[in-house]
Amino acid sequence: MGADTCHHGGEFRPFQFSPISKVINEHEPSPLPDSDRRLAIFPCPGSLFIESVHPHKSSSEPFYTVPDIPDGTGVAQSRSDALASRQKLINIDASPDVFVILAPRARSLCVGGRELLSGGA
Repeated sequence: MGADTCHHGGEFRPFQFSPISKVINEHEPSPLPDSDRRLAIFPCPGSLFIESVHPHKSSSEPFYTVPDIPDGTGVAQSRSDALASRQKLINIDASPDVFVILAPRARSLCVGGRELLSGGA
């Protein structure tokens, strides 16, 4: 569980191991029927997000970051520790065998009818 490392997926995604696509690759699996593969020449909607919305115009940097507030107030007691924890979460999330859950108090999580996580309030 990600717990309090991050509170929003945009704090650790996108990242270098899972960037936002800039183009639709015609060789990747596609939900489009074969007759619509010609659409693969168009930019991926993710590229519009990078150009218009992402604060750093980056396909591989997290959307949000831990703010550096001069008077020391903010969401983290230690910004450097928070950034180090976030990087560790990014490294874990890079594994295809890991499903990151950002939930400080998850009661239960069921996927496909199978209970994966259960805990107290």
